[in-house]
Amino acid sequence: MIVRVEDFYAAASRAGLLVKAKIRGKTVAVDFRSPDETVLDALVLSADYTMRLPASTRTRVAAGDTVHIAGQRCR
Repeated sequence: MIVRVEDFYAAASRAGLLVKAKIRGKTVAVDFRSPDETVLDALVLSADYTMRLPASTRTRVAAGDTVHIAGQRCR
């Protein structure tokens, strides 16, 4: 069985696994993560933010764009 990416994201959104993000005035469901990890031999805590969304949403994110997630502005 072949599952389209759009269907996978729609199911994940219905299951509450995605968050709403406002990008260039459009609200889309995205996979957003901000995992904390230690670096420099556990002396520093670093957060590596990632956001994924299907290309078919036609919402492009470019360097310098502002994204709003959960009321917070990310840049």
